[in-house]
Amino acid sequence: MSNIAEELINDEFVSAMEKKGIKDRIDLVFYFPKKYRDYRELDKSLDDVVESRGEGSDVYVRVKLLQNPGFKQGGGKRPGMMKVRVDDGRRQYFITKFGGIHAWRRFKAGNMVHIAGKVHYDDFGQCYTVKNPEIITPDIQGKIAPVYTACGKEYGSEKIAPLISIAVELFIQDAEKRICLAIGNTSQGIAAQVSDNFKSVAQILKAVHFPVSVKHLELAKKAIRLINALYVVVKVRESHHRAPNERSAIVYSVDDIKNQLKHVPFQLTDEQKRSIWSQTQQLASREPMDHLIYGDVGCGKTVSYLIPAILAQLQGKQVVVLTPNSLLAKQIHKDCQAYGPQCPSNLIIQGIKRKELNEIDLSKKPILIGTSALFKFIENSDEFDGADLLICDEQQKLGTSQKDKLTKEHTNIVEATATPVPRTVAHSIYGDKAVSFIEEPPVKKDIESVIIPPSQKREAFEKMKEIIASGDQVAIICPNRIQMYTWFDASLTSDDDEEDLLANLKKAGLSKVTVTQHRGKNFNIRCRMRNTDLFETKEDADQNIDGVKVTKWEEVAGAENALESKRNVEAVGQLWEKQYPGQVVTIHGGMKTEEKIDCMAKALDPECRIIVTSSLIEVGLTFPRLRALFIQASDLMGISTLHQLRGRLARHGGKGLFMMGLLKELDEVSERTVERLTVMTQETRGSKLAEADMYHRGMGDLTAKGVIQSGNVLALFPGMKILPSDLSDFLVRMQDIKRQEQKEDIQKVNNMAMA
Repeated sequence: MSNIAEELINDEFVSAMEKKGIKDRIDLVFYFPKKYRDYRELDKSLDDVVESRGEGSDVYVRVKLLQNPGFKQGGGKRPGMMKVRVDDGRRQYFITKFGGIHAWRRFKAGNMVHIAGKVHYDDFGQCYTVKNPEIITPDIQGKIAPVYTACGKEYGSEKIAPLISIAVELFIQDAEKRICLAIGNTSQGIAAQVSDNFKSVAQILKAVHFPVSVKHLELAKKAIRLINALYVVVKVRESHHRAPNERSAIVYSVDDIKNQLKHVPFQLTDEQKRSIWSQTQQLASREPMDHLIYGDVGCGKTVSYLIPAILAQLQGKQVVVLTPNSLLAKQIHKDCQAYGPQCPSNLIIQGIKRKELNEIDLSKKPILIGTSALFKFIENSDEFDGADLLICDEQQKLGTSQKDKLTKEHTNIVEATATPVPRTVAHSIYGDKAVSFIEEPPVKKDIESVIIPPSQKREAFEKMKEIIASGDQVAIICPNRIQMYTWFDASLTSDDDEEDLLANLKKAGLSKVTVTQHRGKNFNIRCRMRNTDLFETKEDADQNIDGVKVTKWEEVAGAENALESKRNVEAVGQLWEKQYPGQVVTIHGGMKTEEKIDCMAKALDPECRIIVTSSLIEVGLTFPRLRALFIQASDLMGISTLHQLRGRLARHGGKGLFMMGLLKELDEVSERTVERLTVMTQETRGSKLAEADMYHRGMGDLTAKGVIQSGNVLALFPGMKILPSDLSDFLVRMQDIKRQEQKEDIQKVNNMAMA
């Protein structure tokens, strides 16, 4: 690096750019322009632009100064001002510049100057002029000029541009090598994967900073986004690769499957059979299984993983089934006992007496089925050596850290859900995660889904009364609480201090923020949401706020939430009880497990016509007569929760009405919320909803150690977030390349036949 370049690209500049994710001088090549200005062709005159494009349009003209520029010194926060009369060849007018006037001091009357700005009508002068004109220097005249995001007051966009230009010229080869090393391919190989128009990564980088045409620029920008996507795909596949392990192999025969299915009291669908066989083949391998069962609500995913689980246990393997709540765990345990009567299994949930837990004999490798209570049980056990097969039912309700507590290097993993979190969806589409679909319902359903703003609430309740009068059942879902108190585990992603962290959180919309404890850059923060549009839903909390990486969400003070749930549910329940005495049951989070089970039983009684509850019933519960479900605050819920609740309707077939009530009128609800709820009215399959949810909320951190389950996170280039559309475009290109290669192979064969 020359002395002049070293003086310009100095440590002070690089240090300042760290705020933008720049780690060193080479990273400056990855600081891409935020926009571009086209100075390849001059406009004939200001009036020509007014006539052809109108006021507010960009204008780039060559003018002659008719006088020396006049200057007025600024003071305090008031910027300096420059004013001069000019002639553009068709008309004379005054131009005025506020701030940044130093460059104008070198010009005199008679000088020709290239200027650019916006067409503006000057009320004082009663004519059109160029608003706040910029001087276009000879080095960018006739070119498409990049415009870079400023970095503080010290480095404005005009000052950064020449520095980035120098950095690109000096370090482009080093930047190219850095990309090749990160992706694990040659420059030419990467270029071929992302574009037909560039021969190397260096060419793409140079085209982004110094485009020669608009088409050239668009091709380069697309290639950069595809390089970003290629990097993510490579990392996703690396994260899924686990070394072969002898302990991973679990082998049983087709006859074993047939014999076990004799205990299942119904005929399996083709999808269920395919899922069982797919898992069987993967389990027989020494490579640890990573399998996702897209089991839509009410389509029978439980039997699809329990049969392999039972057969694995009978081979002497340790099987663990992890669920998000006790009611679901009990149902799975009941099914396990029915489908595998010869197989030992134990239920581990809150409320199980210590004496019963102490009697569990882990030497017999029973199937362990339970909630988070499993973790404490395992911690107190010396015999548990990791699961050989771990099944996570309702995966979207379980965190990555929970799964990690039960796994070892050899553990086979099955995740079952109707709507997986965006990160898992992305892994299934773009990675090597095996997938089986169970979306064929055993009965025919016809569920109508509608959005109900407050103005239509009366009509919705009249419809529910009609259903009650017909002898069927309805349910009302009450929100736990409108204002949520939340735990965030946050860490800084820059060298900011604690004050900056708190400021960024408050800026993002969080109020009553206090740091309760911290170690270095890791903080535990108690925050309160100002409003629900901050993250849309609690699934959206896993994301990057400026300078802060949010890695975990937990509701704080479970007792408070349970109490609020109880208040909301019981208040609504009392209103319905007045109209339908003896026909209402309430179920809420403030109840003990035994109370909930009793209320569930009452809900199944023919006399019960109305169920008033929280979202507690969303997972694993069946109410055969339930025909209508009204959610009081669907704008607080994510796609996954809404789809699970909808799945409670018409479980034995027939029609159902799913009503998504809003807290505000449609025109007062955020656009993102409307989009989310509209998807629910258009799509019924869980897999398609999960994919839409991924596009809506982002894919999260797809790397091996990533815990962020949603949001658009950074990938290879500083400041450039990876979007689902980027990965889709990359996959389409890979498919096109593969088809072209197949055509060429066929042509070669044909040529050989003709020779």
